[in-house]
Formats: sequence, C-alpha cells, structure tokens
Amino acid sequence: MNCSHKCYGIALAFAVGLPFTFICTTASANNNDKPVTAAASQPQGAIYGSAVAYYTSNFYAPSEYSSERSVGLDGKIGYRFANRQKISLLLSGYDAISGESQGQYWNDGWLRHQIPTLYSYADWLNIGAEEGLRLPLSEQSRRDDLRTALRVGLPFDFSPSRWISGLEITFRPRLAYNFYEYETRGGNNLNEWSLDNLLEFYYQPGAHWSADVSLVRVTNWTYKGTRVRENLQHIEELGYHFTDSMALYLNHTNSGSYYNPELGGGGGLSFYDKEHSTWSVSFEYLY
Repeated sequence: MNCSHKCYGIALAFAVGLPFTFICTTASANNNDKPVTAAASQPQGAIYGSAVAYYTSNFYAPSEYSSERSVGLDGKIGYRFANRQKISLLLSGYDAISGESQGQYWNDGWLRHQIPTLYSYADWLNIGAEEGLRLPLSEQSRRDDLRTALRVGLPFDFSPSRWISGLEITFRPRLAYNFYEYETRGGNNLNEWSLDNLLEFYYQPGAHWSADVSLVRVTNWTYKGTRVRENLQHIEELGYHFTDSMALYLNHTNSGSYYNPELGGGGGLSFYDKEHSTWSVSFEYLY
C-alpha cells in the first residue's frame, strides 16, 4: 500500500512545527537576555565541524569466514548561531574490507537542528531539543524505498559535578517517523515509527582521559501498528584527548534483545559475546 498521502500530512505538521519551535525559542532566549551596555559586543555565529576516521572489527580472526572488518570516515559540518542554536549536516561512509559484503558504502546522513536549552535548573539540570531529517543514502534505505525520516528528541543533561567532578549523565528519548514509498517490502512489514532511548554516563576527571558508558533501547512499530521486538545495545569507550580538538578512542559494542512473552524470545544482552560484539579504534578532529 502506498503511504504517500498520510506521509505528506505528517510532513506538513513537522514542516510547520519545526520553524515555529526555532522562532519561539529564539524569542524566548532574546527576552531572557540581560541588558547589554553600548560598549559590549554582540555574540556572533560560527562554523564548526568534526571528522572521525575509524577501524572496526568483530572478534573473529581475519582469516575466519565470519570475520568482518571495515574502515570508515564520519564528517560533520554545522553553523552555531548567536543564540547557541545549531544546524548541522552529518555524512559517513565505510569500506568493508572483509565479510560477505565487501565494498564501499554510504550510511544514511542527517540534517539536524539543535536547541541547547529549553529549560535549566540550577547548575545540574539542562533540557534541550533536537530535530533531524534523514537522508536515505545507505543500501538498505534505497532497497526499502525510504524517502526520508523525521526525528525529534528531548535530551536531559545532568551535571552532578558538585558531587563527582567530571561526571555528566544524559537521558535522551528520540521519536522518528519513517516515510517509505510502500508499507511492505519483499513480504516484510516496514517500520513506521521508531523510538530510541539513550542513557549515557560520561566521565572526564582531567584534561586527557575520559570514559563513556551508554545503553540504547530501540522499539519499532510497523505500519500495521505491530510492535517489533526491542533491540538493546551497550557501548563502552575509553578516550585520550591530546588537545581540546584531537582525541583517540577505543570502543567496544554489543547488541541483543530480551525475552518478551508478547513478541517472542530474545537472545538476551551480555557484556560480551563473540557473535555480536565489535571493537573499534577511532581518531577525532574537531574544528
């Protein structure tokens, strides 16, 4: 079934809502500004971005059939407005150098708008907002005839630095609506809605070393309204920061799902299993 009319209605709602959020937040920020003397300079916008090069592999030896290794590059360029809101474009691709699908591939890109502060309390709670438009560049998105996706998020940032210096905690729910050309592909129901919840603990006690632990839970609903079994993923990352703009990271990731009597059994989620765990090393440059 073609879902174009329904998609267009939701797209119109997002298209009207997102600029309205931008304008209202800007006005709110301007109304809350302190009076500025004639000699004070107004804040200016600035271009920013990042580049990340990485190598990733599973825990199979390179000579084994199940070995999967790749090298990739992630890039981001954006503009930070004087009111601290940001827009950015994220693009990434990778070269699979072993495994069943060797070759060069794009990942889906994202066009994002971020509002750093909708509400803050004291010096330990900050609530922001973000919106994203998905660019269907990957092989899977093109096979499924994905036109785009719209995603909204509400990050909650906790900074308990008065108790533990260098600790930052983030909880970020994000809801996305997928715009496929059809509701099914190859006999499979495609996902209409997607909800992912991130819980992240970031710790940087000094100028050089950092540690990051994250847990992500993803739930999908098809166009028939059926909830798909939840996927879970955890990530552990150790970083060394040479400067404020250059860092090296070592990362471990594992994924799985848990048992649900309505949706069927899952394999569970463990800290490590050879089938799903991967590790990577990456170098990041910020500008």
